[in-house]
Order: sequence, then structure tokens, then C-alpha cells
Amino acid sequence: MNTASAEEQAADARPAGQEPAAGESAEAPPKVEQNGNAADLPEDSLGDLLPPDGRKSIVSGQVRSQAAFIGGSIHSVTISSGDRSFPVPLADLTALHARAAFVEPPGYQDLVRSLTRQRVVVCHGKSGCGKELAVTRALQEVKASVIRLIPAGLELAETSRVIAAETEDGAACVLSCLSDSWLSSLAGTTGQPILAAASGGHVMVVVLSAHEPARAVARHFEVVALDYPDDWAVLAACAAAAGVPANARELAGSVLDRLDPPVGPATVTQVLAEAVAGQDRTAAEIASLFSNTLTAEAVTSWLGDGRRAREISVVAAGATLSGAPAIVVQEAADDLRALLEPAEPADRLPELIDGGGSWPGGLLRPATVMTNTHFGRERAEVVEVAAPHRPESIIRAVWLALGPAFRGRYCDWLAELAGAPGLKWHAAFTAGVLFSVDPALIEARVLRPWLDSDLRPLIRCAGLALGAPVAVGDDPSAARRLAHFWATSGQQPARLAAIAAYGGLLGAWDVSSAAPLKLFALCQVSPELRGEAQAALARLVVAGADAVSARTAVISYLNLSIADRAARALVYDCLPAVAGALVRPDAICAGSLAALREETGNWLGLAGLIAMALTEPGRSDHGPHCLGLFVQASASGEHDQDLVEDLIRGMRGTCRSPQGEERLGLAIKRALAGFTRSDDEQVSARARALLRSFFR
Repeated sequence: MNTASAEEQAADARPAGQEPAAGESAEAPPKVEQNGNAADLPEDSLGDLLPPDGRKSIVSGQVRSQAAFIGGSIHSVTISSGDRSFPVPLADLTALHARAAFVEPPGYQDLVRSLTRQRVVVCHGKSGCGKELAVTRALQEVKASVIRLIPAGLELAETSRVIAAETEDGAACVLSCLSDSWLSSLAGTTGQPILAAASGGHVMVVVLSAHEPARAVARHFEVVALDYPDDWAVLAACAAAAGVPANARELAGSVLDRLDPPVGPATVTQVLAEAVAGQDRTAAEIASLFSNTLTAEAVTSWLGDGRRAREISVVAAGATLSGAPAIVVQEAADDLRALLEPAEPADRLPELIDGGGSWPGGLLRPATVMTNTHFGRERAEVVEVAAPHRPESIIRAVWLALGPAFRGRYCDWLAELAGAPGLKWHAAFTAGVLFSVDPALIEARVLRPWLDSDLRPLIRCAGLALGAPVAVGDDPSAARRLAHFWATSGQQPARLAAIAAYGGLLGAWDVSSAAPLKLFALCQVSPELRGEAQAALARLVVAGADAVSARTAVISYLNLSIADRAARALVYDCLPAVAGALVRPDAICAGSLAALREETGNWLGLAGLIAMALTEPGRSDHGPHCLGLFVQASASGEHDQDLVEDLIRGMRGTCRSPQGEERLGLAIKRALAGFTRSDDEQVSARARALLRSFFR
């Protein structure tokens, strides 16, 4: 007879290093519901993660290389804030950048000298110049024992507690400032714990900023400026590190010759990746993917011919709605023209394409796509931005070329556009692109009206917009700052917008956004928004095969949080949303699941969480429900037959003792036995087959 306590039984099926919970009686396994999910993703939510119609992130090279770390390199510090305690994940920058090719940027030696003289250094430089990598290498030169990246978005008081916990001699903490006022607070009373820890010789602190700090702030710290390193040196270093063939390296060099300087290291790595992937393309074709000059010149030349509002509205609407049906673009252009020139006769605009077959300045082009209708798959005519131009480049060029009258009316049009069916993402993406150019105006004229609308789709639009800067490679610091402001606001609409931001492109691709931490905190402080926040966490796990960083951050954070008794129930509540998203048949979900199964640390991390939910007494049916979702997906043929077997093997691999593995096996057996009674014959047959395979 097994005399182990309920608490000990749960501990044996728990990944090593996590604390047990108090036990109660276990419940019977639930039945499997079709598409069951405790926090279903909102309609069209997965489409929010991938820009439509060619609006593909070209920031991938740098972000994916940074995302290559797995959960083993994440350290955490538990701090208290108000009435709650929570873990703060701290990535190990030494491990994160271990294999990154590095070229010293201008100002690097000044940085090294400053670190030898001062314990607090502010390092600023243009977005994309490689500040984080340069700081990591400089701290290694001055023999920092560990180098921790503190996620952006913490309050300064919370940051102080994290740094105070890192008291190992020679440790270093790297953090991003959210704003000039945040940096000013660091120099004042609020930042005294950080300054005291640094002056005591326990820790070095490096603050990263995209902008030069004000003189009042600079008086308190050592300030160092970095610039772009030589692009050809970066190309040589990256090519050598990756073993790139000579012909691809030469092609990449020809592309660099065509780009306007300065070219940041992130762009160089992307150029090299494009050269390796597409050696059948010419240097001019690849260069057109990275140069905004061509688009700016084309737009400026076209506008220079004295265009009227009716023509400008066609280009602006076509670029904003690239990929939308032609009739929708036509109607939107009519609405914009009415705002730009209300005194003009209200006759309908000329057709988007004139009788001669020429499109405005070669900026737009017609296309046909296949779409699903009630009559089957039918062809539909759409309007797209013509290559090599990109929608964001055209919108940015038109915005900069035209004056305040156009900008104000375009903002009014854009704010209304989000309310049209099917155009939410187009409006959000464009607003986010312009937020990088003119954040104050876009926040006041577009994002704030969406936030004040009391309509959830429009509020989500405001949050989704904050992901556009990182998607197109712009500086995301302003987006981080606004998302942080919304998340810490006491207003429910602002918190809802923050959830949309952290669960969208900002959370998926900005490795400094602290998205899981923020979303989990919003689950705790806003019970009425818990379903939204859980769905946002799930979206990050299925953000795409390449979103390793987002997936790692969520799974690692859930594993860190489960050690806290108060947060454990909330972790279990999140699991059905994550599992339900992973087994969805969408291409992006399927790709994410396939990638997750190849990431040993992440796969075992998720399997361990489900194992704990299965074996810990007194919990709800979340563990059996998650297992049922995987069984159902495998039975339906939407995923391969090995999926559930891999999950069960992963769960067994997290057990710390033979007794724990035995108890987990009994829990899995009970759950599968419940599924054999399912009304779905495929599910019941699959459950019986699994019982025969694992419990002979």
C-alpha cells in the first residue's frame, strides 16, 4: 500500500526545483468537449500576430538570433510589490549573445573605460546599433561575473528590488529606460537603492537608451554614446561565424553597396540571410526590400506633379488597405477624399485604375486572390502595394511629404476605419507605423479615441497598433512606454489595450517587453479580464515557429510562478488556453507546435506543467482537460499520431522518482479511461489505443 501523502505524490510528478502544494481529494477526469478551451482566443486573434498581404517582419534576423536561448538560461528573482509577490525572469546576456558575431561600434572603448571607472553607466545610441550586444561584450571585458537583462516595463521601485537581490560581487544588470522621466527618477530619491547597491561594489548597472539623456541626468551618471559599426566589418564577421558561401557573401556585399548609410548590424544580418536564401535574385531586388529611399523618392516625385486630394486619397487608402478587395479600397478612398476636400463636388472618385491601365505612380497594382465564400472558393480582385514598395514605406513617405491638414484628416479617417468589418488590423498596423514617426499626434488623434470608445474591438485595436514598430524594425521604446502606462493604469479599457499589445506583435517579437510578466499580473489584478489575458499568453506560445523567445518566456514564466502557492491556481487556469491554442488546425498554430516539440527545454517545461495539473490533488480538471485536447487533436487527424505519445513521454521525463512516475501513470490512466467513454468514437478509440500502448 502506498502511504505517501497527497503533497508528496504531487511533488514526485513535479519538475525538480519547484515547491509542493497542499493536497485535497482528486477529482474524476472530465469529458472532452469539441474545441473545448477555458479561454478561447478571441475571433481573428491569430491573424493579429501575422501582418497580412506581405506585411512580414524584416526584423527577424536579429530577433531570432536573440531568441535561440532556451529556458535554462533564464534566472529569476522573486520580489514583492504591494500585496503580491511575483518572479521576475532575468535572461543571462552572456548565454544569449554567446555565439553572436561582434564588431566594435564607435564609442565602444569609451564604454569599457566608463565601466572601469563607474558602477552606473548610461549607454545611448540609435535604434539598431547593437547596444545590448556591445554592453554585454564590454561587461565581459571588465570581468562581470554574471550579466542579467532586466525586462523593460517594471516600475523603478520594482527594478530597485530586483537589483538589490543581485548582490553577487561583480554582477551586472542591464536595463532599458522607459522614458526620460524614468531616467531622472533613477538619479533621484526613488533610485537610491540602485545607486547604493552599485556604489557598494556589489553590482554594475548599465541603462540602455535610444536617446541622449538630458544634461540634468547626465550630471549624475557616466554617459556613453554608441554608433553603428562598420557594415562591411559586420558582414565579414557574420559570414565567417555562419560559414556563408563566398557567392552569397559577394551578393550581400553588392546589396550593401546599394543601401544608403548608415546600415545597422541588424540590417546587415538580414541582408546576409536574404542573400543565402535567394541567390537567384539580383542585388537590386534584395536591396529594394531594405531601402526606403526608393519609395520616398517615388512618392515625392508623384506628389510633385500637383496631385489633387482625389488622387492622394487613392494612394493613401490603397497603401493602408493593401490586400483588401478593390471595392473596399474604392469606398475607403471616397471617404478619405471627402475629408481632405469637403468643398469638392461629391461625385464618386474615378476607378482605381484608369482606362490606360496605369496605376498611381506605379505604387499600387491589381491582383486576384482565391477566397472562401458560401459558393465555394471564388476569385476576388484586390489592390496591393506594388513591389518593391511596402505599405508602411508609402504611408510614412506620404505622411512626411504632406502637411498638418492632411495628417489631421487622415488620423480622423484612420480612427473611423477600425470600425469597418475586416479592416481592424489594417487600421491598427498603419497607426502603429505612424506612431513610430509621430507618437504624440497618433496617440491623441487615433489611439485615444479607440481607447475611449467602450467597444472592445476598437480598444484592442489601440493595443495591436503598438506591435507595428517592432514588426517593421523601428524603435519600440515609445510603444513599450505606452503599453506599460496602460498596464499600470487603473482603467479597465487601458488594461484591455495593454493585454492586446502584450499578446500581439509587441509581446511576440520584442524580447525586452516583459509580456508574460505583465499579462500574468493583469490576470491577478483584473479578474474581469482574466480570460483576455490568458488568451494573450496563449497567443504568444503560438506566435509562429520562429517565435522561440516568446514561447520560452511564457513557458518559463509559468514554471517560475507555479512555485508560489498563491499564483499556482492561476497557472493551472492558463494551461487549457495554451494547450487549446497549440492544437488548433491553423497553420501558425501547427507550425508553433511543431517547433515547440523540437525545443527540448520548452516541451519538457509544458509537459511538466500538465503533469503537475494531472497529479496535484484538489485541483480542477485542467490537467485531464489539457490531455484531452491533445488526444482529440490526434484522433481527428489534424496532428500526427505521435503527438500524445510525445506529451506522455515528456510528462514522465519530468518526474523526480520512480514513485512519482508511477503516480503520474495512474493519473494519466484515469484520464484516458474517462476519454474512452467519449461520445466521439475517434476520441474514445484513440484513448483505448493509448491505454494499450502505455498501460499493458
